[in-house]
Amino acid sequence: MSNMAMSNLYSKMSHKPLKRIQDLNVSQTNQFFNVETLNNGGLSISPPNNISQRENMQITQPASAPTSPLASPNFITTNNFNLTCSSLTTLDSNWQATKSTVRERNAAMFNNELMADIRFIVGSPGQTQKIPAHKYVLATGSSVFYAMFYGGLAENKEEVEVPDVEPSAFLTLLKYLYCDEIQLEADTVLATLYVAKKYIVPHLARACVNYLETSLTAKNACLLLSQSRLFEEPDLMQRCWEVIDAQAEMALHSEGFVDIDLNTLESVLGRETLNCKEMHLFEAALSWAAAECGRRELEPTAQNKRQVLGSALY
Repeated sequence: MSNMAMSNLYSKMSHKPLKRIQDLNVSQTNQFFNVETLNNGGLSISPPNNISQRENMQITQPASAPTSPLASPNFITTNNFNLTCSSLTTLDSNWQATKSTVRERNAAMFNNELMADIRFIVGSPGQTQKIPAHKYVLATGSSVFYAMFYGGLAENKEEVEVPDVEPSAFLTLLKYLYCDEIQLEADTVLATLYVAKKYIVPHLARACVNYLETSLTAKNACLLLSQSRLFEEPDLMQRCWEVIDAQAEMALHSEGFVDIDLNTLESVLGRETLNCKEMHLFEAALSWAAAECGRRELEPTAQNKRQVLGSALY
C-alpha cells in the first residue's frame, strides 16, 4: 500500500459514526444470509452453502440486543464465547496439547498477553482499554495492519493509540481476525462497521451492513441513511431510501432524524418521491434545526435555525 493510499485511508476514516443505533428490530433475510429464529428468541444468521469457507461463520444476535445495552463494555457473550481475556485457557504449561485445531489455538491467543508483541490503547481519553495482540495475526487479516507493522514506514512501537474506536468494536474486529467469528450487538454495530472500514476488513464490514439491513425500519432509516453515506455503502443507502419513501412521515418524526448530517438532510428535504405532505417536511426541518442549534450551543431562535439550515431551506 502506497504512502498516499495510507494517507487517504486515514483521512477518510477520521470521523466517528454519528450515533449508536439503540432501536434496531430485525425483520427479514437478505441475499447473503439465511436467518432462523432460535428457541430463546434470538436470531441466528448463517451463510448459504455457496459462500466461501472464509465466510462460513455464525452471527448471533441475543434476544435482548435491540433494546438493551451491554451489561459491561468489556464483556460480551454470545453462544458461551466472550470477548474477555483468553489467558485462563493458556495457564497450563501444556495448553497446546488441549487445542486440537488451528482455530482453537488461535482463539486461545485472542485478547491474551501470552506472546503478545503489540498493545493497543483503545478508546477516547479517560475511557481507554489496553488490548494485547499479535502482529502476525493482525497483518494476515488486514492490509492496514500489515503496512503498520511490516511496511516501508513501519514504526517499532510497543503500544498504538486508537482514540477514535470503541474498545468493544475493536475487540469484535480482533475476534474475527483470530477466530473467524463475528459478534454483533445493536448498540455497537455502527462502531464495528467503522473499525472494519478503517482497517479494511471487508468480510466483517459486509456482515455489519447485513445486520443493519435486516434491522432497518422507518424509525432508524434516516439515521442509517446518514451512516450509509458516510461509509459509502450504496446498497444499504438504497434500502434506506425505499423505506423512507414508503413511510416518510414516520421516518421524518423518528428520534434519530435530528442526528443526521446536513448533506443527508438536504437530500431528504429535496427528494420528490417521499410519501408525505410538505408540512411534515417543514416540521422535520425545524426539529433538526433546533437540535443543531443545541449542538452548536446556540439559542434556538428563528434566525439561528435559518442559519444552521443554510441551503437546506431552498
